[in-house]
Amino acid sequence: MHDHEGVTWNKKSFEYLVIDNVTKELVQAPVVNHIADEQGIDIIERKGKGLIILLHGGTGTGKTFPAESVAELAEKPLFHVTCGDIGTEREKVEKYLESVLHLGKAWDCIVLIDEAEVFLEQRSLDNLERNALVSVFLRVLEYYEGILILTSNRVGTFDEAFKSRILLSLHYENLTRGQRTKIWKNFLVRLRELGGNTSDKIDFHDIECYIEDLTKYDLNGRQIRNVLTAGRQYANFKKERMAFHHLKHAIDVSSKFEKYLKTVQEGYSDYQVIRTEGVR
Repeated sequence: MHDHEGVTWNKKSFEYLVIDNVTKELVQAPVVNHIADEQGIDIIERKGKGLIILLHGGTGTGKTFPAESVAELAEKPLFHVTCGDIGTEREKVEKYLESVLHLGKAWDCIVLIDEAEVFLEQRSLDNLERNALVSVFLRVLEYYEGILILTSNRVGTFDEAFKSRILLSLHYENLTRGQRTKIWKNFLVRLRELGGNTSDKIDFHDIECYIEDLTKYDLNGRQIRNVLTAGRQYANFKKERMAFHHLKHAIDVSSKFEKYLKTVQEGYSDYQVIRTEGVR
């Protein structure tokens, strides 16, 4: 095989995580130690050697980015699976999970199972089918030896049995204004680092002058990224360099829909509705 180069890992992405330094180190330590292949302490040789991390929080709070950053830090590819790919029939789920985790180990990947709440839900007497799925997932996890990251936004219905399987659980609250400031700045840094044609089309000075105005809007990480994407496309359409006013237009348009949703939900935000229902 010719004309191929080694992978250049972006370890700097871990620095962009908008979490405190102690939490960063708590994430980094088990990953580094697992890579060093420390001996498991379970009596059964194959049992309990895996590293399982749970990332919990609302949509757009940044659960997937830590998984991507950990993969870069560990210098391993990320094998991304969503529960929609896995299905809900017990036999098929078991075979698919075993296949995914086998490949994850064989390829030396970090496996990310996104939206894993269907497998994490509390078992009950009136839903035997779901109980079977949860039991299958528990058993498969017990013997997995690699690094597995789960994301969920419905831990209010979390099955107690998972607590002993998961080494580290991180909860992502709605962003504070300080965190939004850091996310905006991180995105701008990354856009500037792209250089060339991309950074030439952005008026960084103008946007940075209005950064405090941008952070007053209650946006999550995904919404901030979407605003930047919409702002760049709008500026490109107008044949202008992207500046603050392009981003402001994008925010104003998207906020109209958010206001409508809040009206439909009798003045409550999505987060408040879900908290009231007891699922987050």
